Amino acid sequence: MMEATPPHLNPRRSLAFDGFKLFLSAALLLLGGCHSPRPIQFGFYSVPKADLTAVRELGVDFVVGTKTKEYLDAAKQLNLQVIGTGSKFHNHSVLLGNYLSDEPDLLGISPAQIAIEYRNAKKKSLKPVFLNLSSGFSVEMYSPYCDVVTFDWYPIGWQPIETFYSNLRAARLASGRKPFYAIIQAFDWSRYPTLVPPSSLYRVPTPSEVKAMTIWAAMSGAKGIMFYPYRDGKTAISDTPELITAIQESIEFIRTNEEFFGQSRVWEAYPFSFEKLSDRYNEISDPSIAIKYSHAAAGKGFHRLVAANTTNREIIVRPAPGFEIESVNEPIVFAPLEVKLFKIRKL
Repeated sequence: MMEATPPHLNPRRSLAFDGFKLFLSAALLLLGGCHSPRPIQFGFYSVPKADLTAVRELGVDFVVGTKTKEYLDAAKQLNLQVIGTGSKFHNHSVLLGNYLSDEPDLLGISPAQIAIEYRNAKKKSLKPVFLNLSSGFSVEMYSPYCDVVTFDWYPIGWQPIETFYSNLRAARLASGRKPFYAIIQAFDWSRYPTLVPPSSLYRVPTPSEVKAMTIWAAMSGAKGIMFYPYRDGKTAISDTPELITAIQESIEFIRTNEEFFGQSRVWEAYPFSFEKLSDRYNEISDPSIAIKYSHAAAGKGFHRLVAANTTNREIIVRPAPGFEIESVNEPIVFAPLEVKLFKIRKL
């Protein structure tokens, strides 16, 4: 149920030398020159035109909505970008891209069929093409037929929340150099009785769960993160003000600590020893404390480390032998679903 991607820039130059400089700059960017990574973008899915002003006040960058000129013009007035749904194609300045058939992996639409849809979309618009899947594990087969891949694994109420992190990892690995976006559940499955069998377990995610899934997406390399839904006729985010607060706090946390989330992932040995061996793994046998290393400022010998408790229980750890963690008291106590940021060095 979503999509998004960076805007296109087509500068015009009249002088040959200016054209050469433009080519050189673009080449350096593609080669990973000295430009910093684009910050993670945040958005809401299913935003009616009447709600654009309200959603902009939440601090997001884009919305998923219809590609009518009226909708796009209204978004432009609010400095919002749009991932556009619908059969018409535009090259409007606020349009991040065009949205293909939703969740083909769930609906039995083959990659070959999506390939045809993708080629037709590319003929009609210069904008990037987004493809939303229901699972990060489907990215491998479908990602060749889009420019930006998204997925919307919604676990709360029927699957362990840890499965969201495993879907993120699958999407990151399968998308390769292609950007991917993650969609965060902000609804109760019981509102959608035609889509899922009845269950007494369905519920609204807690604020802690929304925060955790959002931060997990950022640490897993998602270039965009969106929340479903703003208002889709069955669920409205305004009905759960506690989730609005959680979303805003998550966005602020990620933006404030962009150096931990926006830099490329690097390898280093696992940095923690567990007080209880039984705490090493979560409910789906993945590491209970998920990690992401990236390089810290040159010359300090430290890495940046994001460490996330993927469980609903408290976990106590210490630095593993041979590791130094800057400005930390031992033992290190992770509350349920807590994320911590460290500067860490291998001795």
